[in-house]
Amino acid sequence: MKAIAPGKIILSGEHAVVYGNSALVMAVNEYSSAQIDIADEQKIVFSLPDLHSIASFTMDEIRDRYRLLRYNYERFAQGRLNVTEIVTTPVDLFVYVYISMLDRCAVKIPAGLTITIKSTVPAGCGMGSSAATIVSLITALAAYFNISDTPEIFYDLALETENLQHGHSSGVDPYIALHGGFCRFRHKQPHRLPMPDFPFTIVNTGAPAASTGESVAQVAQWFRNSSIWKDFQAVTDAFEQACSDRNKSELTRCMRENHRLLCTIGVVPEMVQHFIAGMEKQGGAGKISGAGSVKGEQAGIVLALCEENVETSSADFGYKVLSIKGEKNGARIVPGISARQINAVGRTCGSTWA
Repeated sequence: MKAIAPGKIILSGEHAVVYGNSALVMAVNEYSSAQIDIADEQKIVFSLPDLHSIASFTMDEIRDRYRLLRYNYERFAQGRLNVTEIVTTPVDLFVYVYISMLDRCAVKIPAGLTITIKSTVPAGCGMGSSAATIVSLITALAAYFNISDTPEIFYDLALETENLQHGHSSGVDPYIALHGGFCRFRHKQPHRLPMPDFPFTIVNTGAPAASTGESVAQVAQWFRNSSIWKDFQAVTDAFEQACSDRNKSELTRCMRENHRLLCTIGVVPEMVQHFIAGMEKQGGAGKISGAGSVKGEQAGIVLALCEENVETSSADFGYKVLSIKGEKNGARIVPGISARQINAVGRTCGSTWA
């Protein structure tokens, strides 16, 4: 059984969405996949070839790991553990999903399983890599175990698992991985929107030195009760209207203002600010798309709207330009194909959970 789920980009509203404000989020044609195969050995094996990692568990061992993760999160919620200490191994999120799904269906596995997780979504760069891998595994396990829960139940499990990674997930990433498309997301409530068609470019500045959880926690310490979130909401509202009107000059203005606000809360490293300043001098605009970083010089993904050749300026900074498109579909089962074909199938196969 194999399933895929898309990554995402945030057009406006990152960080603000954590405080009940709107975010505009769009699924993109980069995917995570989860494949389940029967194994001879009576163990559950998690294979993560992208990380050159493999882990094998007996049922007793995997349940012990699951209980430890729940205990770690309880300690985090009580302020006794740092968010970066909840998850300590690459397979922890998948262990949590596996036991949660197994307990829902109450079946006894007659043999061992090998679960292989792969992804073309850049990890740790603000494109929802962890949510896409979580949702792809939930989707594959649901089909494998013939679990007929509603998408809302699967969303709740994905959100619960995301919290282990980020502390307090806004819910944006798991929703868009499940359903695809483009939406305004506020108070964990989505409002579907037509897919925007303005020409944007995605630039990967590199994985941030701070995790999403660290950056969110640091911003909360500085700005939790600030009025700045009203400014974020106003920009996001204007951005949505500009998308609807296909008004490029207004989109440029909104992106520039959004960038200023993100700089104010301290999540845009100085080097990335210099890169975006160069685009603005050429009449364009840019902003981080994701949590950014409160330390180091990388900020993950930058969304660029610029008439000039972004590839040249990106190369000057050592950044990589990504070619992506919007993805209207969310998580789904796909035929048993090679990893190299995942992207092609993702654009044409299956239907959304929604």
